[in-house]
Amino acid sequence: MRSGASGTDVSAEFDVSGIAEAGAWLAERDLVDADEPGVCLLRRTVSSEGRSRAFVNGRPVTLGDLRALAEHLVDIHSQHAYTALLRREIAKPRYTPDTIVIGTNTDPYQPLES
Repeated sequence: MRSGASGTDVSAEFDVSGIAEAGAWLAERDLVDADEPGVCLLRRTVSSEGRSRAFVNGRPVTLGDLRALAEHLVDIHSQHAYTALLRREIAKPRYTPDTIVIGTNTDPYQPLES
């Protein structure tokens, strides 16, 4: 927030038509926009005193609700923002038995021979 500003407002619009979890979350809380059911508008305002308010499709929600919905919409990658990888439902094994290839060729320019 800029020095001397009375507050700030951050908004993000998402196409949730292909995100079943987000659509279900919105429907359970009656937050689906009747005019644009495949669109989700998140908004957060913060006053200069530090008070904040959160909105989903123009309706007030708790910050916890905003955070829960955002987990279905975005995944932030940065130096220390790796906590999603620690959640069992998010973390997936990198190799599965059908993707592991064992071969004898050690030349990186030649294909493996099984």
